[in-house]
Amino acid sequence: MEGTFKKVLGVDILPMSSPSSKMPPKYAAFLLDDGKGRPYDCLDKRSLLSLINNVKPDIIALDNVFELASDQKGIISFMTRCPPSTRLVQVTGSPVDGMVPLSVLASQNGFPVGSLTPLKAAEICARLAAKGIGYIVRAFEDETKIVISRGRCPGHGGWSSERFKRRMYNLILQTTKEVQRRLNEYGLEYDLYTEDVEGGIKHSHFIVYANRSKVEQVVKPYRGDVIITVQPILLERLEWIPLLPSPGVSTLKRGLIVGIDPGITCGVAVLDLNGNLLFLHSEKELSRKELVRKLTSFGIPVLLASDVSPPPTLLEKLAGILNSRVFYPPRSLTVSEKREIVQRYLEENHVKIQDSHQRDALASALKAFYTFKNKFEKAEVRVKSLGLHVPIDQLKMMILKGVSISEAINLLSSPKVEEERKPVPFRQPNLDDLLRKLKAYRTKIKDLRRSLIRVKEQNLRLASEVKRLEEENRSLKEALESARFERTPEEIKRIMERYREENRFLRREIFQLKDELSKVRQELASMKRMRMMEIRGLVYPLKVIKSFTRSEIHKTDEKVGIKEGDIVYFLDGSGGGKATASILIDRKVKAIISKTKMSHMALEAFSEANIPVISSGKINIKQLDEFAVVDKKEFDTILLKYFEEKEKTEQRRRELQLEELLEDYRRERQRELNGK
Repeated sequence: MEGTFKKVLGVDILPMSSPSSKMPPKYAAFLLDDGKGRPYDCLDKRSLLSLINNVKPDIIALDNVFELASDQKGIISFMTRCPPSTRLVQVTGSPVDGMVPLSVLASQNGFPVGSLTPLKAAEICARLAAKGIGYIVRAFEDETKIVISRGRCPGHGGWSSERFKRRMYNLILQTTKEVQRRLNEYGLEYDLYTEDVEGGIKHSHFIVYANRSKVEQVVKPYRGDVIITVQPILLERLEWIPLLPSPGVSTLKRGLIVGIDPGITCGVAVLDLNGNLLFLHSEKELSRKELVRKLTSFGIPVLLASDVSPPPTLLEKLAGILNSRVFYPPRSLTVSEKREIVQRYLEENHVKIQDSHQRDALASALKAFYTFKNKFEKAEVRVKSLGLHVPIDQLKMMILKGVSISEAINLLSSPKVEEERKPVPFRQPNLDDLLRKLKAYRTKIKDLRRSLIRVKEQNLRLASEVKRLEEENRSLKEALESARFERTPEEIKRIMERYREENRFLRREIFQLKDELSKVRQELASMKRMRMMEIRGLVYPLKVIKSFTRSEIHKTDEKVGIKEGDIVYFLDGSGGGKATASILIDRKVKAIISKTKMSHMALEAFSEANIPVISSGKINIKQLDEFAVVDKKEFDTILLKYFEEKEKTEQRRRELQLEELLEDYRRERQRELNGK
């Protein structure tokens, strides 16, 4: 492992020195640069910092970081004077996970100790850190704050005071836009907070999710009419992170429903899956990383809830980080609705809220909880009636992730889950379907591998044949040269042309085989990508059927199975009628996608069964032989639009029927009046 880090500087304090003493402390150092060592003796702190900034090591390694300073403030001050890319490492452990003496650690890793002088201790620290042993001391977030404010005061008043303010506010606005443009150009993730006033912005700041050295390459600090400051964000306390990650023991955590009201002041409400309030808070300029840290300290955020539709961008970004789902109502909640939801809960649970941000966050979380409450209760009743020992919190988490109650209970009650007590992956498919698909994929991969082997063997044979022909060509040229005087120039020319043509033909064949080999590899890679997307829940798999006939439907059913909730894709949907459609209607498929037009009778049968029929031209389908997928979000959007349009059509039909009935009534009434 030595050499994992190219430059490591080991440091140890000299005897009779102390960072808390009035006398400046002295240090011994040992630089390990690509395996080569260089000692430094008797350095004061200024000389040590000068060496660090000249060498720019990857790591500064010590057996106790408090040899550099007596407290946390001093450690942070020392780290700010080092290069941004240099990390401070304590090789002997951490206050959290325990410490091991340097001499013991050296013996365990095969370094002879002998007399442990400061220089020897510095060398051992360097070599241990180079092997990946130790804990990184973190004082800063991997985030940077960019603050844009005015550089001059507008003064006490006068004719030009207001005009000067407006100019200053506009200048801050333009500078903010320029910084935003540069961050976007370099692809840096950020959150922007502004204090808007008439004529521009009074003050703005960015929380950029990158370290300071990277941000300063894009945005430089500046002082003038406008001040741009770039500063790292301090942690509340020092953090100790293993230099090389080691596998941890996973523990089951409780699931959470989180309501968020984003803005300059961010409101957060955290409920457990029984509706108990765990955390209610509002904070100004709360960064995304700090919010994630707060939430994960309570458990696993399964559902992020908003009170507006569509939800804010912040929720989508957090959902991506936390692997959560986003919940939002069909329409934005009104202030009166939010007050009603929250007031009822506050009276029952004796909770107080501080501001409107906390109220909106709590209303969002409660709306989400009440939406799923009935399902939770049904699941608990089902578990009790079956007499199963199932972790209820895990069951509720799976329901929030979209797994049906029955499937969740089956998965959680399996022996494997009971024995290992590991969280069950969400959206896990039925085991029989999984085995069937796996068998089909393995067969396909075996066929592709056999095909690949055949192509390689053929390629080798042809390469050998080309080599033989080249040898033969060379011998023929020699024979031709010797027989030049015996043959006429025309005969020689014909022989040469024939061999050239044969050579061209063989080369073309080699190119074609290489092209086929490349296509087979691409197909294999595409199949693996599509399978991974299906497992992650990004796409829906399609059951591909060649034509809309009974025989093809039965053939596909026998091969891969057609069950309730499947999406069927017809390459040719023109053949079947009402009777053929009834096969799929009985199977309760979710939707039909067709590459060609269907008969009117089939469309009518599917419509009556409330099964959407979608043209393949309206959706992006990725297909490889008999395997096809469709993007989950895109398909769900089309499905929603289909049902909305169907509802509108049905409404129009009912209105027309009503008008016809009214018209018939009028005519009948008129005839009765005329008869009298």
